Amino acid sequence: MCVFESYDVVTFIKDVVTSVVYTTEYQSTKAQIEYNNQLFENEAKSLKKEAAEVRQEGIEEARRKKLNAILNIAEDKTDIAASNLSVNSLTALNLFDDEKLNADIEAQNVLNSADKKSNSYLEKSNEYYRKAQLSSYNFKNRYKQKYFNSLGSSFKSFADSLIEV
Repeated sequence: MCVFESYDVVTFIKDVVTSVVYTTEYQSTKAQIEYNNQLFENEAKSLKKEAAEVRQEGIEEARRKKLNAILNIAEDKTDIAASNLSVNSLTALNLFDDEKLNADIEAQNVLNSADKKSNSYLEKSNEYYRKAQLSSYNFKNRYKQKYFNSLGSSFKSFADSLIEV
């Protein structure tokens, strides 16, 4: 009597088919996960680009605020000089200092707002990268376990048939 007779041919075919099904399912799911990960990474890159643009727009807006303040101060100086008042008087200097300070505060507020918005885009971007990494990690672990479990049951059936003899 052959040792392999007790290992049923039907069981063997079932085990092979199960392994093929898992392998096919693995390849199909792997392709889908890779596609999804590419979408996640593209979205993350897009958000990073958006964050950089928002930050740059904030810097430019702050620069415009400061430039407008400088122009306003120059305009005020010419108005004061045209009215035969002293541009160097304490009141005029306080006015100019206040205008410059207000412009600096406005510019800083614009920068802070832009940084806050930029950081929120970067956080979303990092979240998409984490989703892609987690998706790949979960996929690999799930299918490794499934595949090895199917192989394990095949080898167990075969080993059990050897022990029964």
